[in-house]
Amino acid sequence: MGKDVSRKWIWAALAAVALALQAYFVRELLAALILFAAVFVVLLAGGVVLYLVQVGGTRAMTAAEASLKAVARSPKGHAPSLRAQ
Repeated sequence: MGKDVSRKWIWAALAAVALALQAYFVRELLAALILFAAVFVVLLAGGVVLYLVQVGGTRAMTAAEASLKAVARSPKGHAPSLRAQ
């Protein structure tokens, strides 16, 4: 009878260890998922900022080019107003 009880306790202890290890691995995987998601969000935000800077630079260069063309076409000392365009 003593051996049966001790075997049950051994199996119960092994099951508890297995359950604890499963919970540990799940926590580790969730922590990794959160860290990778945070890094992805930071990289995505950096990409969006770079894209917006590029779009803003393109628009600024287009506006500057239009202004310079208008100034180049005008007679000396008489820059046209850009509001009419």
